[in-house]
Amino acid sequence: ANTPNTFLSTDKIYGDFIFEIDFKVDSTMNSGIQIRSNTLPYYRDGIVHGYQIEIDPSNRAWSGGIYDEKRRKWLHPLENNTKAQKAFKQNEWNHYRVEAIADTIKTW
Repeated sequence: ANTPNTFLSTDKIYGDFIFEIDFKVDSTMNSGIQIRSNTLPYYRDGIVHGYQIEIDPSNRAWSGGIYDEKRRKWLHPLENNTKAQKAFKQNEWNHYRVEAIADTIKTW
């Protein structure tokens, strides 16, 4: 209540992983998948921060881009990647694959 966004989270710590998901999103809502993120009492009063794989149903179409939530902002926007911008299908099921291996994050 009374916050700009909400997060579903776990207390489990993950190492390297490959994550795949099928999703369908409300066309009026910006969303994303937080990975390697934290909420720490000593960092900005516990605000969630870390990497987000964007789900962007807006005309901007940056779905699959990588955003650093509450820190550095856009790490990999899709402004120059028209193929990726066209991959997201509005009002349909979409499939994401995220690979987080060592210090590398890749999205499809």
